[in-house]
Amino acid sequence: MWTPPGGLIHLGEDIESALHRELAEECHIRARFDATPEVFEFILKNGACIDYHYIVLDYFGSYLDGEVKAGDDVDEASWFTLADLERLDTTDEVRRLVHTGLMRRKSR
Repeated sequence: MWTPPGGLIHLGEDIESALHRELAEECHIRARFDATPEVFEFILKNGACIDYHYIVLDYFGSYLDGEVKAGDDVDEASWFTLADLERLDTTDEVRRLVHTGLMRRKSR
């Protein structure tokens, strides 16, 4: 299943450093990131218990350089078009995220 690059922030690591590290580790490219993320909250419950509580910050950015290739912790990395997005094995949430990011960019 396709997901945007991402991961956990290391203890003591600032957000911007984590963004650059994760993109380099997973895709071998560099980008300039927008200042404001999309924020999502996921709470995974198991009956009355909460198994996980995630707060996800998705940043959009502009490609700077590097050749896209998969890092050690991903199966595949590649560029794709908006039309490709509809055919990718991904979630509706990811599709909404991409569309939201594109609409935000157009409104600048």
